[in-house]
Amino acid sequence: ESSCKDIPVVVMSSENVPSRIS
Repeated sequence: ESSCKDIPVVVMSSENVPSRIS
């Protein structure tokens, strides 16, 4: 279940912090 929650969290974080993905 943690994996499922990790996916949406990354999407939100990626939009807020695009530098983190880079």
